[in-house]
Amino acid sequence: ARAGDYARLFAEGPPSVPLLAFIAALPPSARVLDLGCGPGGDSAHMAAAGHRPDPVDAAPQMVALACARGLPAREGSFDTPLTEVYDAAWASFSLLHATRAELPRHLAAIHAALKPGGLFHIGLKEG
Repeated sequence: ARAGDYARLFAEGPPSVPLLAFIAALPPSARVLDLGCGPGGDSAHMAAAGHRPDPVDAAPQMVALACARGLPAREGSFDTPLTEVYDAAWASFSLLHATRAELPRHLAAIHAALKPGGLFHIGLKEG
């Protein structure tokens, strides 16, 4: 219901410092799972850097906003099976919506979808 408000809050701008470091650590043309992509800003920065993001969000409104940016966003939850193999996964303040009890299962699924040595970023709130 508040997808537009969220998108405006994180309007166009330069990539964050953590995202810049993540992008710099990726192999060339990396396939990156963007789990909880929101309106697609981080995926857009990854694509602009020559990578191949797979933006996924549970909210159809967020998927629509990401698609409007020209991203191949798709609807999916943390429980949607990950059938691809990724060079990296970016979960920036998305997994905080999972319960503590569900988190080990979600992390195991992400780990299984990563290539050996794959890069993983998770952003969470403290407390």
